[in-house]
Amino acid sequence: MKIKVTTLRGTIFTQRIPLDNNTLQKILPLFDGYSVEMVPAGPEGPFPAIAFNWSLKSSKEECRIVFGNASIDIIKNVNTEPISETISEFSLFCQKSFENIYANYSNPVSRMALAPSLKVDLENEKEFIELTKNIASAKSFKDTPISTLSFTDVYRVNDKLGDMNVIFNFLSSFNTAEDLNTKAKDVVFGADINTYQGKPYNFDNTHLHDFYEKAAGWFDDFYKFYFKG
Repeated sequence: MKIKVTTLRGTIFTQRIPLDNNTLQKILPLFDGYSVEMVPAGPEGPFPAIAFNWSLKSSKEECRIVFGNASIDIIKNVNTEPISETISEFSLFCQKSFENIYANYSNPVSRMALAPSLKVDLENEKEFIELTKNIASAKSFKDTPISTLSFTDVYRVNDKLGDMNVIFNFLSSFNTAEDLNTKAKDVVFGADINTYQGKPYNFDNTHLHDFYEKAAGWFDDFYKFYFKG
């Protein structure tokens, strides 16, 4: 069984930053090797997009910073095995990036998130059954082991950012992908650690720094909660 990080996302919910000359003068110098790109403001579909967000795309790696109507997302595509190191490095990149953006605009931030996705490569049915023993709440039905994983869990945890008491969502999702030819199964594990949407939080740079300082460690604990071995 091999587990790799496939996608990384860091998000802050804040006011839209428009694409204009003033913005380019402030933002572009913060991100060496990035250039402006327009991306559709919604899911892909059969019809041409009618609204777009602007983004900064790296020329060196699969990383994009998307400036949306109510959020800024940093999205990075990877395919690597050192889980803790990869997520910690990305979280620190989010920390530095969001702090620099906030320092130039000081727009209120209402929510923050770190959301990695991992792919579990399984060689055979036995490995899948062993994996489900740690993850699935119901191990079997009528003496038949579970054949797919498809569920979402949410845990709400109280902790601190700086001197502020904050409620965090720890969201996990599991889905099974099966190769119809070989019958081999892979499991996709997604985690989304974010500040609770039901509170009127107003985060500043201190809270941004603290969240992305801690988020990778929180993910590590959450990951080990499911993948115990």
